Amino acid sequence: MAALVVGVVGAVRLAAAISPDGTYAALLPGLVAISIGDGVVFTGMFIAASTGVSDREQGTASGMVSTASGIGAALGLAALVLVANSRTAGHLGDGPRIATAEGIATAVIVIAGGIAATIIITLNIRMGPVSKRG
Repeated sequence: MAALVVGVVGAVRLAAAISPDGTYAALLPGLVAISIGDGVVFTGMFIAASTGVSDREQGTASGMVSTASGIGAALGLAALVLVANSRTAGHLGDGPRIATAEGIATAVIVIAGGIAATIIITLNIRMGPVSKRG
């Protein structure tokens, strides 16, 4: 959970730093936080996927997680590119540069929202359904 929170904070920080005149140094804190969060989450994801799986089926479990992760990344990237480019058409002069920076910042906010949704889903799964007591 802490890694997911670090990822959300990093994504929000990164989105705030993205601007047409921004510097690489301004992007660094957000990128580092996202990287730390992702490193912990992805490691945990592979551990969870292989826990309780027999030695004989470890390769299959790992392959399924890797494939699902790759497909999710490809589909997610396609959706984020659509978000980032949604306002760039028809601009002249500095317009495309500004619209692109705003679009990328919006896409990073969408990423933060996705991580936050993962936190909510994870909390609901961990707590389990509430049963009626009679």
